Amino acid sequence: MVGTFRLNWIKSCLSQSNSMWFHIPRSLFKQIGGLDFVLKCDFDVNRIPTKLSDFHKQALLSSKMVFTHNFSPHNSNVWNNRVITINRKSVFIGNWFEQDIIFVTDLMDCNGSFFSYADIVEKYNLNCSQRYFNKICKAIPLPLIHLIQNFLIYNNSLSILPNLLIDECNLMDKKCNNKFISYVLKSRIFHDYCRGIRQSPILVNSVTLNKAYSKFIKWPILPKVKETHFKILNKIYPVSDFLKKRFKFEVDLCSFCNNEDETLEHLFFLCPVSQFFGQI
Repeated sequence: MVGTFRLNWIKSCLSQSNSMWFHIPRSLFKQIGGLDFVLKCDFDVNRIPTKLSDFHKQALLSSKMVFTHNFSPHNSNVWNNRVITINRKSVFIGNWFEQDIIFVTDLMDCNGSFFSYADIVEKYNLNCSQRYFNKICKAIPLPLIHLIQNFLIYNNSLSILPNLLIDECNLMDKKCNNKFISYVLKSRIFHDYCRGIRQSPILVNSVTLNKAYSKFIKWPILPKVKETHFKILNKIYPVSDFLKKRFKFEVDLCSFCNNEDETLEHLFFLCPVSQFFGQI
């Protein structure tokens, strides 16, 4: 619910950019290219080169949970990039951004080599020192440079910013409502949410369900036990079956009996070794 509220705030901030209610965030994000641009960057909230409030950081983190930006070397931004840093902070230069220098490829020729200082000043009509230009170039990691060079040699694709899509649905689309955003967030957090298999086999009636999903928080037990309880109820406990479905791991049979697949139901409720523990 909180994640949905934060994403709706982002949606309102983008659609009502001239509203007085968004004057402060508009001014803050303008220092790093605007909110719309920041959302399309591979950013790290702790490295963004401006001071943001905790709420703005949380809103950006919520956006990273749902927006899918497929990595392509030639689409790597120079600005607000978590891997391109100076003094542990991402980089953003307003006058360079205004001259349409956005991607790392904008600083390179067709072979993937950086332009000389004289060429970059002439091409973009920049007003900067050679020392600072060299500093920006050195901030770009060498592995990323090699990936871009290889891509430029064998491909002719143009660099473009990604669209703000949530499961192939545009953020500003009417279909992207509260229900849809909430569904996407739950599907990201709970692996089996989309399949509708959230109920454990021992929870057979509404009274038991209500106690299991809410009352256990008040029980006088250790936080680690409560955490385990929560993961079992929501079917996100890292048993072998869960790791295989979600991360494609190669897994073994049940760690206890070594006879059946290690599913959540088997490990905690059906395994004869687990049942023996329960009788002790």
